[in-house]
Amino acid sequence: MKRTAFMLFVFFLPQLLHAQEETADWFIFKMTNSGMKSNHVNMVAMDKNGSIWVGATSESGGLCEFDGKDWAVYNTSNSPIPDNRVNAVTVDGTGKKWIGTNRGLASYHRDQWEIFHASNSDLPANTVRCVAVDNSGAKWLGTAAGLVRLDGTTWTTFNSRNAIIPNNMINSVCVDGDNGVWAATIEGLVHYEQGKSAIDEKNWTLYNKKNSGLPNDYITCVTVDFNKNIWAGTQTKGIARFDGKEWKVFGKAEGLPDNKVTSVAPAENGIVWVGTQNGLAMFNPDGEKWSVFTADNSDLSNNSTNITVDMKGNKWIGTDVGLSVYRENGLKFSVYTAKYLFKNEELAQRINQPTDKAAALFRGSGDPLKGLNVSTAIKDMEIGKYYALIIGIDNYKGVWSPLNNAVNDAKAVEKLLRSKYRFDEFKTLMNDEATRANIIQQLEWLVDVVKPKDNVFVYYSGHGEYKQNLNKGYWVPADANTASTSQYVSNSDLKTFLGGIKSKHTLLVADACFSGDIFRGQTVSVPFENSERYYKNVHNLVSRHALTSGGVEPVMDGGRDGHSVFAYYLLKSLNNNQSEFYDSSELYNSIRIPVINNSVQSPKFQPIKNTGDEGGQFVFIKK
Repeated sequence: MKRTAFMLFVFFLPQLLHAQEETADWFIFKMTNSGMKSNHVNMVAMDKNGSIWVGATSESGGLCEFDGKDWAVYNTSNSPIPDNRVNAVTVDGTGKKWIGTNRGLASYHRDQWEIFHASNSDLPANTVRCVAVDNSGAKWLGTAAGLVRLDGTTWTTFNSRNAIIPNNMINSVCVDGDNGVWAATIEGLVHYEQGKSAIDEKNWTLYNKKNSGLPNDYITCVTVDFNKNIWAGTQTKGIARFDGKEWKVFGKAEGLPDNKVTSVAPAENGIVWVGTQNGLAMFNPDGEKWSVFTADNSDLSNNSTNITVDMKGNKWIGTDVGLSVYRENGLKFSVYTAKYLFKNEELAQRINQPTDKAAALFRGSGDPLKGLNVSTAIKDMEIGKYYALIIGIDNYKGVWSPLNNAVNDAKAVEKLLRSKYRFDEFKTLMNDEATRANIIQQLEWLVDVVKPKDNVFVYYSGHGEYKQNLNKGYWVPADANTASTSQYVSNSDLKTFLGGIKSKHTLLVADACFSGDIFRGQTVSVPFENSERYYKNVHNLVSRHALTSGGVEPVMDGGRDGHSVFAYYLLKSLNNNQSEFYDSSELYNSIRIPVINNSVQSPKFQPIKNTGDEGGQFVFIKK
């Protein structure tokens, strides 16, 4: 059950484009400054490559893709899309886009379209209002005729005749961490517990004003936050939060700008963004405080129709006057995107080749990496040796049940790194070799042999444990046969070794139960910048990062093709990379969404506090 996979890598620091005076904290895309064909934005989504997909509500709008510089428009005149009015856009784990319209459902991937409507499929109605993807990859569609599950080629419709669905008009649908499906209707909120019989009414729950803390039966939108709370927006009574036991309602009296909620989206650290007809609000769980953005205090239109948070923390907000982008203390864009957006060649050059004058580009308290020499680290890359320590354990005994895929994952990682990337020396511990003593011995070996210019990669795949009463996480070696922590390797021990290894860069990747416990305390990182200068800059800064398959939570051993879900997408990303340089932030960004969409876990990636990290990034270099 409990599975851990760790990788130690050294990271390179990306260039930071904090919002400069010209960008401030906002940017608004309109027909006049973009490729959009309508200012009425109904839906925003992001794919795993970072492209933004925009759906319009007007007849001339269609579907737009913005890759950071160029716009592509898909409409009924140049593509098979069935309607220019787009209700929903969702991206599945393979990168395929699923588009809901009033004239059917479309899927699009790599220039290939497939169109579904009531006459050529079992879709019960052509109006598809919302789309969600569950942890198995099945698509859940909210239609005008009920809730529909599309699993491969199998269609299943749930409506008021065969399920506890009070009204067949589905406004919104989401999937929680347990693969449960939540559907918003105009007569209540419906929850279906997947994995059990759909025809058994006990597996369906209807929440309404009469039997729950919902303040209104007309549910406009629903989502699940990173703390596993359900948020249900209503037509006239604000938004309700449900933690599985208790309900709490937030309206104008609690800080919302309006009681008519139009959209809701989760962000990191339990933050939730709520759109209303009179402004946008951000909920911070720390103190349960609301921050409000309206046309009076920001560049935002009051009517927010949809919200998506990208991998750099930018909030993409659909409105009735365009597509707004917001990030507190400054938007984060690549240099070439900034050049495109702000039409300023001189500014783009200043960002890409920082000088002392470039300090004026940073807002708020200034450069968050001040003192780390980010702006002046332009030395040539002096690349040392690459070390890899790879550990995989399936054969457990005693209280620990055997695993099925840990060793296969570890061997596949070793094989891929040997064949495709520059590595000089490998150490492997598989099954019975991976005792507590041997693991510590190999970590001590790294402390002894690694030099300041070298790079270290460690992969651990096996059981992980978390002791709540000690507030501490552990690796479980092959010779651990009891539940005693005396037989484990603690995360605090690992951090000691990470701090003691004298490498330029070290990365810890963990595909493990409770692996996110390695992160303690706040740290600062900067976003990826695709330039040769970026790789040189980040290579000259020491890094100690971790990439884990989840937070302080169980993660899956099984998955796809004999690998865990996390390992499958990790291997896929490293194998598909065509660039000479590929840093760990790019790796994380490429696997985060597929892992979330196809499992019950959320990967984490950040520096490990108090181990000597200075903001760099580990870079994989192709042979």
